[in-house]
Amino acid sequence: GSNGVMTLDRQTVYSVMMECVAKDGDQAASAWDSKASTQWFDGSSIVKDIARKASDFLHPQKITALPALVALSPQVFASLLAHCILPNFDGKEIEKERSIFCGKKGKKIVHPSITLIDDGTIDWGMKSASSDFEGTPTQRTALISEGVLRNFLYDYNTALHANAMATGNATESGIEHTNVLVLGNQGSADRYILIESVIGAHTSNPTSTSFSVTVDKAYLVEKEKKMPLAPFMISGS
Repeated sequence: GSNGVMTLDRQTVYSVMMECVAKDGDQAASAWDSKASTQWFDGSSIVKDIARKASDFLHPQKITALPALVALSPQVFASLLAHCILPNFDGKEIEKERSIFCGKKGKKIVHPSITLIDDGTIDWGMKSASSDFEGTPTQRTALISEGVLRNFLYDYNTALHANAMATGNATESGIEHTNVLVLGNQGSADRYILIESVIGAHTSNPTSTSFSVTVDKAYLVEKEKKMPLAPFMISGS
């Protein structure tokens, strides 16, 4: 599909991964975090954050009265989004009728405050490039706009079969998203559970969007005071 077009992109990525173990007598707890960027950043904030988390979870607590709201950290949300939702925008999954979004283009599928965008043109984006593997220029594709399903991600062949245009998402192994942006309303609450880390997001089922994961790091937040919680399970779709 490239018609002899050849492009060259260069990118430098700076990444940091750290782990901290805290001990108090016979009690021990660990925490880790990582960050990657195409630009230089100061990793000292990561050091302070994981040191605090490791210390916090030396003595986690249990609660009996659950708050009405559960909030996900950006890392947890991104992980569940990648494994539960994003595969359903793959043009090949649409073609094979294995996506939950088959036949729903133009229909409202989520709250109207939500917009979901795939953008391979963002400056300094981790997955930005001038073109995809087939030579198609990358672009900004609105997948969901104000709650309405608008587009899917295509390579040359799937676009041809769907009577659509390639979106610049072809890779050597298939179709993949680039930089994903989630836009929505801002909100606040006085009491909620903040989930900071989960185990098992990769076991999610994208054909039903169902997931069941272990929450190994979470806080009960009450008016900005944070109480570390013992591990627990969450499931849903």
